[in-house]
Amino acid sequence: MVGKMLDQWESTGYDEFREVAEEFTTPRRILRYIIDNEIPLRSNDYDAIREILEKEHNYQPIINEE
Repeated sequence: MVGKMLDQWESTGYDEFREVAEEFTTPRRILRYIIDNEIPLRSNDYDAIREILEKEHNYQPIINEE
């Protein structure tokens, strides 16, 4: 079902399809779909990537102090 909702989102551009899919799956699966289908990332997608990296890989962003 999630895959079908994301397919509808991709073909129509209606964000409501993505929002419904997000209720039934993880951010990781949404990101996998976006990457596999070469869909441009949004700012909230970058936030999800950062959260995954911080949680699972102890990632700490480099802060450029000048």
